[in-house]
Amino acid sequence: MNDILGRTGPWLDEASVLDLLHTSRGELEGMLERQELLRAEFADGTVLYPLWQFADARVVPGLRDVLQLLLKEGASMDGCILWLSSAGEDGNAMWWNLRMGRLPLVLRSAEIALEHRKQRSR
Repeated sequence: MNDILGRTGPWLDEASVLDLLHTSRGELEGMLERQELLRAEFADGTVLYPLWQFADARVVPGLRDVLQLLLKEGASMDGCILWLSSAGEDGNAMWWNLRMGRLPLVLRSAEIALEHRKQRSR
């Protein structure tokens, strides 16, 4: 999965995220625990953050809502990154729709994707 995941960038390293958000490592860990942002760990141990989840020196509004919905239904962090990188009905990546303020569209799409996932696992 890491090869596929690697194509969903661009990426930022931790130091860049700390600088961008003007925050501490402890607060960054807290944000991850609260499911407020995405992080990927690659096979070689490299930890990176998708750049597209940030705008105007903060996490894109609504990302937490989407992550909490997906993660509570058993999606992995990598799965969330891949799903947010996939195209929606309008042809745009889910992360792009989120950045454009289309949270209701992204949440509805997530609910549909989760329902399809449940049906496939039956």
